[in-house]
Amino acid sequence: MRAPSASHWIADADACVDFLAFSGSRVRACYPPLGEMSQSVEVRQLFLSAYAQGVRVGMAFCEVDWGVVRHVEAREAAPYDTVRRVVDALAPAGVVCSETASAELRTALQGEPVYFEDTSGGRLAPELENVPAERLSAAGAEAVRDAVAVGTFPLHTLPAAEFALPTARERLRQWQRQWVPDHVADGAPGERQSAPLFWLEPDALLSLRCISALLSFLQNSGMWDGAPVSIEPYQPDRLMLVPRSVLQSLQILEARNTAHGGGTASLRPQTTLLGLVSRLASSRLGARHLRALFEYPLTDVEALNERLASVQALAQACAATSSAAMQTIMAALRAVRNVRSCWPRLVAGATTLDDWRAMAHTATAVATIIETLPQALDDSCPIAVRLAQALGSASSERVTQCTQLAQEVAARIDLADGAGTRRPTVRSGWSEELDELRVSLAALDGFLESVAAQERDALQQVGAPPVSLQIKFLPHIGYFLEVPAAHESAVSGSAAAAAWQRCIEAGGRLYFKSARMQQLDQELGDVAGAVSDKESEILRELESVVLPTVPWLAQAAELVAQLDSHLALALAADRCGWTRPELLDRDCELHIDVHDARHPLQELLVPEFVSNSWRMRRGDVCVLTGPNGSGKSVLLKQIAIIVYMAHIGSFVPAATARIAITDRLCQRIRTFDSAAAAGPSAFATDCLQMASMFRLATPYSLAVVDEFGKGTAEEDGCALAAACMQHMAAASSARASVLFATHFHDAVLSLKQALAACTHFRVFCMDTLAQPTAAFDDTPTADSVTPLYTVAEDRVAADSHALSCALRNGIAPAVVSRAAAVRPLLSAVRDDFPGRDAASHPRVLPDAGALYRQRIQQLFTLAERFDNLPLIDGDDAPENDAAIWHAYEAFLDAF
Repeated sequence: MRAPSASHWIADADACVDFLAFSGSRVRACYPPLGEMSQSVEVRQLFLSAYAQGVRVGMAFCEVDWGVVRHVEAREAAPYDTVRRVVDALAPAGVVCSETASAELRTALQGEPVYFEDTSGGRLAPELENVPAERLSAAGAEAVRDAVAVGTFPLHTLPAAEFALPTARERLRQWQRQWVPDHVADGAPGERQSAPLFWLEPDALLSLRCISALLSFLQNSGMWDGAPVSIEPYQPDRLMLVPRSVLQSLQILEARNTAHGGGTASLRPQTTLLGLVSRLASSRLGARHLRALFEYPLTDVEALNERLASVQALAQACAATSSAAMQTIMAALRAVRNVRSCWPRLVAGATTLDDWRAMAHTATAVATIIETLPQALDDSCPIAVRLAQALGSASSERVTQCTQLAQEVAARIDLADGAGTRRPTVRSGWSEELDELRVSLAALDGFLESVAAQERDALQQVGAPPVSLQIKFLPHIGYFLEVPAAHESAVSGSAAAAAWQRCIEAGGRLYFKSARMQQLDQELGDVAGAVSDKESEILRELESVVLPTVPWLAQAAELVAQLDSHLALALAADRCGWTRPELLDRDCELHIDVHDARHPLQELLVPEFVSNSWRMRRGDVCVLTGPNGSGKSVLLKQIAIIVYMAHIGSFVPAATARIAITDRLCQRIRTFDSAAAAGPSAFATDCLQMASMFRLATPYSLAVVDEFGKGTAEEDGCALAAACMQHMAAASSARASVLFATHFHDAVLSLKQALAACTHFRVFCMDTLAQPTAAFDDTPTADSVTPLYTVAEDRVAADSHALSCALRNGIAPAVVSRAAAVRPLLSAVRDDFPGRDAASHPRVLPDAGALYRQRIQQLFTLAERFDNLPLIDGDDAPENDAAIWHAYEAFLDAF
């Protein structure tokens, strides 16, 4: 059975869906429908605000529709370095700062061009200091500024008053009053403290300013509806910093199209690791928490081991022979909703039917989970212990409150109402008065029709012609006799209508008030309004009953959503055969040691995936060579993904894995082209990524480089790639661990010899089976090379076999045959000519000697091969043929 090809990169989500749908059978019945991925995997827009005061910088960022604001203050000697690291890691959709913000802060917020050097003790050099002079003379300073700004984040400036401390304090007091009304605290002591408020350190005044300005900006922009938010500290030192572009390149997170300036974000359709696991989350709230785990990888070994222990205990519970308790928990998790979003409407008295469903179903689910959790999980599951401590036992008062809330809502509101309206309907039987009003309202139309018939009969009895007459009720005015304006003469001339009072004329109809209508006003009144008022009264009474419990219920929903996110990781590990990694301390010499490692997405698309083992120490520079399509990129990505999965507390696709704590993941894998008019080229973007890697990587970082040096002249690209590899290997301090894949085999061989004494420079090769050819320029076949997808150390590939790869991927055989014929000529010309620039590289050969005779022999060989090619002489020659022809003529001129 053939192993997967490296070119078969993930492109079909259905294959992953099929695998998850049909593999495993222990708890498959509990999994959510696979079609819910679009509902559970959501795109969040992230906005960040910053405020600087002296040498301190405060930051806050909010994930729209998520209800969490995180804050951090940089107080070290170089605070703008922290700002840049945070901004690079978060990749916000927009950045907010004061209009009086310094240039340093603005530059740090918008993304500093990576080739700007720190030349003055932490301060940035002038913007154009390192821009080559020829670029300034060619395009001008403005064009250069536009070029370096490509890829930065939109900056929104607010008046300085928006960041004022008194304004911030007053805003937060106002929001606190909105989120926790006074009658909640009065009726239930202590509930104010349990509500979703935020508490900051006494000296976190810069964070306070940023939180206030950011929430005000989002509210004024229509992106935040005033729903309660929770405030959490953001600790970059405890997080593995990974730019979002790296996560997209590795297909961990989806690519995101964000309209600058606060526009809506959208997903590019693709399969990602997050999407794969999110399908197993039971609720949308659980999927949100799962996304948070993916977006904020940790470097805290204790916290990661606690998360891994939870995943392991949950996986064992799901795999148990009797998993009835886990099935009950997963069924309850599917009913959990985001109760926090209901709070503004609940306080304003504008709840909808969906709000009441969310609160009732969530209350029932939380009570069920609390009662069932001890039966399914023991103290070996940290997340279960934390839930039990926060939510209490099955006999606790909180569970009783949840049960009562669900019962109160179900008793008063018809949650199964299928009328298609968002307005809640009070259940029949709850209020006798309301039931009587509804009976009256249901019979009202028939009664009014009978009264109208009596009025029509009275008109006809006095000789009036037939008249179209109806009775209408106008709110706040009363009942009226409605007559078409065309029948006015018939009514006005009738003695029976002499006592009618003409009141209104509108829309071609006349409205009259009679004694009978006045009697209906007194006896019936506004029946529909009475029904609505009575329902509103019952709903307001219900709101006052549930208000004290809802803040705690919102927090409980967030806690059980964390259980849902851990459970999704456990189910993915159970289905996909992932194992628990062993996390090593930061100072451990070993960095990565994995056995039988696999790519978590690639393995789902092929009948058989060839696993590989990999071991590297801190600071190792591992250079990987191999033919096209041999699996180099997949191997590099799967190692990086496994390292990342270990840092989110997930099991990994390997037989065994030992991973040391990594503080940053850098990459040069994928080129992101820009459509900006003055944007950098693809090769310039690659260089920017490499420069960023040199600047940001630490001895605890992992750098992944895939084919750096393409997109320019082969000599220049090869020279740069070799120089980068040598620089990474020779750096005595701040040396990151590096995975470097390249096709520059000669350069790798030279470096292998030059760095023979460097134990940290290691070379690897992807194994293949290649059929020998008769000569160098023979045309290969599609099966000339068979990749084995295994890796061998201390070997360098001899050829990239690009022509065979071209045949396998659909290039016409005639084109490949022509390329095979031209290739040796280009190699000969390149070997014999030092360059194309005659001014800098004059074509001068030695006067005599062995080298001269060798060149003559090369000329005869070249001429013999050249004469066998169907070239066309003169100006009518095709472009490629003409280039070779001119090269041949130049070669002759040299002799």
